[in-house]
Amino acid sequence: MKDKQSIEEALGRRLLLGESLARNARKFPDKEALIYGETRLTYKQFNARVNRLAHAFLDLGIKKGSKVAILAFNCNQFMEAYFALGKIGGVAAPLNFRLHPEELTYIANHSDAEAFIMGEVFVETVSGIQKDLPKVKNYISISEKPVEGMLHFESWIAKYPDDEPLILIDEDDPLFLMYTAGTTGRPKGAVLTHKNEIVMWMIASSVVLSEPELGDIWNYKAFAAPPIFHLAAFGYCQFMFFMSATVVLPTEVFNPEYIMETIEKERINTILLIPA
Repeated sequence: MKDKQSIEEALGRRLLLGESLARNARKFPDKEALIYGETRLTYKQFNARVNRLAHAFLDLGIKKGSKVAILAFNCNQFMEAYFALGKIGGVAAPLNFRLHPEELTYIANHSDAEAFIMGEVFVETVSGIQKDLPKVKNYISISEKPVEGMLHFESWIAKYPDDEPLILIDEDDPLFLMYTAGTTGRPKGAVLTHKNEIVMWMIASSVVLSEPELGDIWNYKAFAAPPIFHLAAFGYCQFMFFMSATVVLPTEVFNPEYIMETIEKERINTILLIPA
C-alpha cells in the first residue's frame, strides 16, 4: 500500500483532471472559479465540494471504471460530478436532455451506468424508466427537496470530508463516455481519457498565450452558454479552469435576452455560442 505522500507525488506528475483543479485550489484559493446564478464558488470552495462528492461516490461503491449517467441542465453540481468522478477514476456519461426516454434508457444501459444523477426537472422522466435500468443501483436528485427513493445531492454530500480522496489513477484511464448523436444508427460511446483532455488544453493554451491580447486570460470571466453535456461546451469550461479563469454557467436554456443581461452583469470577457 502506497503512503499518502507517495500517492500525492504520483498524482502531481500525471495529466489528470482532478489534479488540475486541486492545483488551482492550492495556488488560487480565493479566486472565483465557478458562478451559477446566486452560487459563487472560489477554487478552494469548488474543490472542497468536488472532494465531498468524490468521497460520497466512493461510499456508494463507485470506483475506477464505474460509469455514472448525468441528466441535467447546466449547474454547478453537474460540473462537480465531472471533477469528482475524475478524482476517483470514475467515468462520466453525460446525457442529452433533448433525447426521448427510450433513447436515454438505451444509453444508460449501454454505458453500464451504476448511478444516475438528474436535475429536478428530469426526476419524473427518470422515474419513468427506472424499471428498465437494471444496472443502476443509486439515483441522485439535484433538487430543492428530497425525492423518495433517491439520494438528495446536497444533503448527501454534506456529511463527507473535503480532503483529497487520493485514489491512484493513471492518465490513460477513461474519464468521459461521450455519446454521438446517432444520426446513422444507435448512438456510440466515445471514450476520452485524462490525457486526451489535458493535452488538448495544453495545446490550446500554447496557442492562446501566443496572442498578446489574451495574455491575461486567467483574469477572464468565461460564459458557457450551450449545454455542458456537449463536449464543446464542457471542453471550453475545462480549458478555462485549466487557465485559472472564472467560468459562468447559465441558469436558463438558451435565451438571448438573458445572455446579454449576464454579459453586462458579470462583465464577461469571452463566450461560447453555437452557430444557428
